[in-house]
This record gives sequence, C-alpha cells and structure tokens, in this order.
Amino acid sequence: MKLTYFFPVFREDDCEEFFTNFLQTNFFLKNQAEKIIVVLNQDDEKNLQKIKKIAKKHQFFMIFTSKKQFSYNSALKSALDYFDGDVLLLGDLKTKNIQFIFEKCLEKHKKGAKVVNVKKANQSIFARIWQKIYGGFTKLFTNKKDDGALLSLGLIDKDVLDIMKSIPDKAIFIKNVDYNYNLPLSTLYIDKNVAIYKENFFKKTFALKMLFVSSALFVFNLLLLVLLNLFLKDMVVFNYIAISVEFLLLVLVSVSLPKQIFDCRNIVFEEENICLELQKIDKNVRAKNKDAK
Repeated sequence: MKLTYFFPVFREDDCEEFFTNFLQTNFFLKNQAEKIIVVLNQDDEKNLQKIKKIAKKHQFFMIFTSKKQFSYNSALKSALDYFDGDVLLLGDLKTKNIQFIFEKCLEKHKKGAKVVNVKKANQSIFARIWQKIYGGFTKLFTNKKDDGALLSLGLIDKDVLDIMKSIPDKAIFIKNVDYNYNLPLSTLYIDKNVAIYKENFFKKTFALKMLFVSSALFVFNLLLLVLLNLFLKDMVVFNYIAISVEFLLLVLVSVSLPKQIFDCRNIVFEEENICLELQKIDKNVRAKNKDAK
C-alpha cells in the first residue's frame, strides 16, 4: 500500500523537531512514505531551511512553497494533483504523537473505511448543543450535514481523492460532509486536549457580512423600540412591526452564523487559491572511492 503524507507548515511550527521525531517512530518505519508533501510560505526561511536539510536525507519529501498566506484547506486543495498513493494521511505539526492517530486511521481503512474523520471526544454539553444546532442549520441550506471533523487530521482513500480531483472546488466539502457519494466512512475520536490547527472563522464571506449587518440592525431596532415606547404613547402598530422585524433579523443572525462557519470549513474561495512552487532538493550522494580498483 502506497502512503502519501500531507503536512502544511505554518510559521509558528517547528518542522525540524516534528519530523526528526516522527521519522523515527515505529509507526513510520513500518509504514514508509511513498511521498511526504510539505507546503510552507516562501519567506518562512527558518522552516524552509530546516525542511530542506531533512529532505536531503529522505528522497520521498516533496517541498512546495507559496508566495501567499494559506490555510489548511487552500494548501490541501492546491496539492490535490500530487496525491497519487493508495491512501492520503492528513497531518498536523501541532499534534504530538500523531503516529498513534495515523495508526488508528489505517486500522479503520483496512476494515473498509474510505474516509476516516477525526473528532475530539468528551466535548462539553455546550459544545454538543452547538454541534446539534450547527448540524441542523447546515442541513437546511446545503441539504448535507457537515460532519464536524478536524480539518488537519484524518485519512482519505484514493477513490475519494479521485472524486475530489474531478471537482476541486468542492474537494473540502466532499471530505467533510456526511455522505461522500455513499462511500463508507468511519470516525476516530481523540482526546479533547490534543493540540490541532485552528481554522480562521473571520474570512470576509457574504455570510459574515450578513451576520454583522443583521446583528447591528437587531440591536438598533431593539433600542429604537425601547426608546420610542418610553417617550411616546399609542405605539401598538409600530410595536407589532418592530417586533416582526426583530424576529426576522434574529432568524438571519441564527442562519448567518452557522453558514459562515460552514463556508470557512468547507470552501476555498477564489482569492484564497495559492500557486505552489516545487523546491529543488540536492540529495546527499556518496562520492566514489577513488582508491577503489
């Protein structure tokens, strides 16, 4: 089985410490990589020099750089065409002992899972309530439920990768929703305290603009309703209208928030697309023994 590992490297990561430890684990020695694909910023000189040094010793590394800032999703989408193994393992440099997660993912894959989603277990009651609300609203406006998997950890089989490559604009969506073209899924639960990549939920989407506008109008309309009723009488008709508007604005706020999170988790917008440049690595080659006859 040919394994491809994918690791975006962000500025706050220490790629030297991570890969030095990971490449020596029993898991990796038993599950050698066909490729380890790394994406990092072109001007992240510290990590770039470290990863090049490591790659000189290991021919399976492919190092890509981007001039633009990237997210996990945008890096994943841009690297899709380079994933050509039987299985893709999604990695996160912030996660210590990631080999144990990968091992469990492969076990589930051997049992038939085409996608293994990783989630955090033992969430608080508020987190579980929010997930129910989020799942309900996302199903309303997408007809599909976001599975809530961690973006930076998991397993994707080549059959799902082929679908993702055929419709790259929906690649992340295919990975995260709960149907995946009727291909078998599995879920792996990990400790809630495990460190992971944090996605940015403040991207300038239409849903975010709608959230801010509807929230501002809700507060303004509420203040207007209170103030006018303090100083004026016989406001029955106005009160009915204002309360109806408040209800509509509350509905907009309630829909816009999960829509914003859904978009940030599942969509790579055009302005987020990045171009990857493959870095040339001079491999360590032993010189010929001139004394040899």
